[in-house]
Amino acid sequence: MAKPSSKKRPSKRTLAREAAMKLLYLCDLRKSVPESEEQELLLASCPPEDARDYARILVDGVRDKQEEIDRIIGDLTPNWNLKRIAAVERNIIRVGSYEILHCSDNVPVAVAIDEAVNLAKRFGSSKSGSFVNGVLDAIRRTATSEGLVPAASSDLQEDNQETTAAPPGDEEETLP
Repeated sequence: MAKPSSKKRPSKRTLAREAAMKLLYLCDLRKSVPESEEQELLLASCPPEDARDYARILVDGVRDKQEEIDRIIGDLTPNWNLKRIAAVERNIIRVGSYEILHCSDNVPVAVAIDEAVNLAKRFGSSKSGSFVNGVLDAIRRTATSEGLVPAASSDLQEDNQETTAAPPGDEEETLP
């Protein structure tokens, strides 16, 4: 008899973040991606409709706030020109930054950082996770000190409700 797989299924939001990063990466490299191709990528990357909806919120939000996000990243990485940061890392940081700065009412900051670090470990180099963590933590600290993110939301304690995998018997995750 085969053992049940101990590998946990990614949450809908994890799938959404991954899809958003992939789409932003593609747009970053190609500059112009037809809407039909964007929809196809989102459908292939995150089949649940509410996950696609959250991916679209992230993509549209990053696009809308990209100038602000890129300025903040540039201010906090003075030794790095934004274009020198690998495209994968750059877009993971953009998604994480958007969640920290504009979604902290719905997503605990610690979760946004943790999810971005996990994406960096999966899709980047061996040092990507540490780099992404450092940049996003600097954004968290700056946003908290400037009052852009409530201090309670920026606590890095892991007592939040969102996880990267659904608890056994509770596979569905509620999305906004």
